[in-house]
Amino acid sequence: MVDVSVGRALLYALQAQMMLSQAFVESVPLAGRPVSPPDFLRGCAVLLHAIKACLRTKQLTGPWGEVSGEGPRLEYLSVQRRVQLFALLGWLLENWPERCMAIANQIGLRQIHFEPCANRPAWIVEIVEQLTPRSRPPRKRWTATLTKGVRTIESNGGASCRSERAAVLLRAVRDYHGN
Repeated sequence: MVDVSVGRALLYALQAQMMLSQAFVESVPLAGRPVSPPDFLRGCAVLLHAIKACLRTKQLTGPWGEVSGEGPRLEYLSVQRRVQLFALLGWLLENWPERCMAIANQIGLRQIHFEPCANRPAWIVEIVEQLTPRSRPPRKRWTATLTKGVRTIESNGGASCRSERAAVLLRAVRDYHGN
């Protein structure tokens, strides 16, 4: 007996494959508008790289099967893992962009996950702009000054070295979090 979830995952992978093959012939209809073949292929790669980077050690399960972010880059994954990713891609593209936003909220996909991917096509940029910018504020410039201050305390040594260092670091943490 064939597992229905495996069949459904293969169906989504096949749908993604059909959309990819369309990219070589004509424009690909995506959310009611045509997308050029190069932009479609580049966008699919950018999206998969960002999802994989976001998942890192997590797993995502759905009608496409099970996808995780562990392992090498997309180009070096096994065929089975690629089929799972293409199944996810097919599922996302079937109801674009609603499903993408739902998955983004579920796994915590943020703009920062797309930063390593240069030259993003417009249909991906539209989604990236809707995502949360960062999960935490960027580092402030005073971190170098803090490190220098801690090193100075450590180099001076003395009986109160540990308590001074702890006080400085605790103050920095409170300042960082706004308390």
